[in-house]
Amino acid sequence: MAPIIFSILLPMPLGRVNMPAKRSALIVQGGGARGTYAAGVLKILLENDFSFDEVYGTSAGALLGVEYITKDKERLLGLIEELCSSKGFIKVQNYFTKGSIFDFDYLLKKLPKEKLPFREKEFYESETEFYAVSANVSENKVAYFSKNDPHFMDGLASSASLPPFSKPIEIEGKGYVDGGVFAGIPFERPLRENVSKIVVISTREKGYRKKALSKAIKAICRRQYRKNPAFLKSILNSYRLYNEQMDEMDKLAEEGRIFVFYPSFPPSVGITTQNKAKLDALFSDAEKDARASLNALKEYLSK
Repeated sequence: MAPIIFSILLPMPLGRVNMPAKRSALIVQGGGARGTYAAGVLKILLENDFSFDEVYGTSAGALLGVEYITKDKERLLGLIEELCSSKGFIKVQNYFTKGSIFDFDYLLKKLPKEKLPFREKEFYESETEFYAVSANVSENKVAYFSKNDPHFMDGLASSASLPPFSKPIEIEGKGYVDGGVFAGIPFERPLRENVSKIVVISTREKGYRKKALSKAIKAICRRQYRKNPAFLKSILNSYRLYNEQMDEMDKLAEEGRIFVFYPSFPPSVGITTQNKAKLDALFSDAEKDARASLNALKEYLSK
């Protein structure tokens, strides 16, 4: 079974039109080590028994969203430590030998067996739907890997395969990378499908907008995706799409149509930050932000 794939401009897929209108969705943004903020918010949501019909995650947001469904707070905390560790998941030297700074075999295969057991049964038997959001390099489209997809784990890895620092994950002969190229915060699909309550965890402060890629990164992208000119164009212009989506998200939040957890300050953590003091501070601040927003969230969900 292939993943569900949409072009940004395609209408709502016909197969989901008749689903019940009153549903809720949780959307989790990634951002590498900035996912620490998302982890802090997720921990507070778990402690207060918030549940959702659907969960969407991009990049680190997808990896953490899986743990939200299993309700495993201990693994949630352990996973964010692993995502920021040069001893395990992040290995810069691997870029020159394996084409990726990320070790997904360690994260998704070795780690669950040796250090952080994964509640596989709880995840797959949960009634909550889950989608890891990726970018189809071959067809220049966004892709949603459902937890019921036979290629889900590869799809999950592709969702966090940040270009150009990670080579595409091949699934059924097609390459997939981080979904942030098309949907850094994938709120548009549930919105299009008339999900009535959409809760977003943003790992960037309100008003943040991306700038164009640096000349050095553009050069790497041009070399790496020279055989995929349409996708190359998309990745070079992804900052524009992201900013347009953030304009729309902020507008929807102000109108009360969606609920967004924003960091109350610009996070001083980058994609590959490994400074434990900074990460711990970001996690703590995320918990504070989440607790301060609980009453507003309850009010939004009750309407």
